[in-house]
Amino acid sequence: MRGQLGLNGGTNASCSAPLASQPPPPIDGVCGSANGVPVSAAPNTNLCSAGTATAVTGSGPWSWTCAGSNGGFTAACTAPVVSGPPPGAETMGETTAFAAIDRGNRGLLEIQNAQLATAGTLQSLSIYVANANAAGELRLGLYDGSGANGGPGNIIAQTAAFVPVVGWNTQPVASTQLTAGGYWLAYATNSNRLTFSVEYDNGECWWANLSFQAMPATFPQVVGMDQCHWGFYATLSIP
Repeated sequence: MRGQLGLNGGTNASCSAPLASQPPPPIDGVCGSANGVPVSAAPNTNLCSAGTATAVTGSGPWSWTCAGSNGGFTAACTAPVVSGPPPGAETMGETTAFAAIDRGNRGLLEIQNAQLATAGTLQSLSIYVANANAAGELRLGLYDGSGANGGPGNIIAQTAAFVPVVGWNTQPVASTQLTAGGYWLAYATNSNRLTFSVEYDNGECWWANLSFQAMPATFPQVVGMDQCHWGFYATLSIP
């Protein structure tokens, strides 16, 4: 505020100028908890934790954006499709995407025990990758139970290296006849950033040291074991 003095006996005038209003700060859009979570239908809740959600588009995977305001950035969000074994298929292993997460498995050949109830023909191997920003590569394989005390013995089948996506990753293998009995599902990764769905209440999981390469014909020396199972299974056709 500033006053203006009158002259020759005139009165003083008080004058003021308001402070110019400041523009509101920009707010970036941020994806909500539905981002990256596999679903069987288009998500309609928890789309954005900040910003305004657009309509969800697609038929699986699904996409939407969270628009920022006041010049803030817009976030792009997606939800992949939940997938698993086809109806009526024979599976061996764990077909559930467990809530717990396992990570830091680079440089290891990891295995879990599995029981095949009915003879069939091996068709594919599937593993669930949990993190929203998958990185690195994976190999999947299957060993027989010819090792000591039913442990892993000889390789039966394995995949080539592949770049995984979030959710179930299914890779074909050479069709191989399997008899009912005990087997070991195996995987290896070259990245500690990949995270896997796991439970710690059931099953056996073992591991050996191995750089990322084709799995050896005979399972190498076991260096650790625990009680756990990953979301990991084999699919077979039954005659």
